[in-house]
Amino acid sequence: MQKYFIYCSILVILSIFTLLLSSTCYSEDKSAGCGLGSLAAPQQTLISTTTANIVDYFLPSKISATTTGTSGCAKHSLVMKHKMDLHYTQVNFENLKQEIAMGGGIYTQVFGRTLGCNDEVYPTFSDRMQKNYQRIFIQNNDNSVKALDSVKYIIKGDPILSKKCNVGA
Repeated sequence: MQKYFIYCSILVILSIFTLLLSSTCYSEDKSAGCGLGSLAAPQQTLISTTTANIVDYFLPSKISATTTGTSGCAKHSLVMKHKMDLHYTQVNFENLKQEIAMGGGIYTQVFGRTLGCNDEVYPTFSDRMQKNYQRIFIQNNDNSVKALDSVKYIIKGDPILSKKCNVGA
């Protein structure tokens, strides 16, 4: 009976250890992370990663930390909102080109939202984008980064969009 208890204990410990280690392998993000666990064990070693996971397991703060930008998460890529507009532009570039040429659509509307424009200004946004199609896409040689910069410049220079959109820097 005692051997059975020892085997079960070892199996449980190995299972917990494997579970904790496997949770570090699912993300492509190679940073040390954020949350209370990463503050308690900031190095990127096997022991510190395991310690960070144990802390995060018993004191789950990572969800609230990533959404509020606390516990070291403000600099983390998961909460860098200013990259959202660039990501959206790059992923949906061809759809945006087609819709903006036609005068709007769902991709254009969501694009406006990622740039901080509310839905009430969407007709103005899509109109300005269509009128500046040449400047946004053709003059920038279909470069999504340059196209996004042009869109932000157009928004900032427009008397209506500059007040109704929040494009930041």
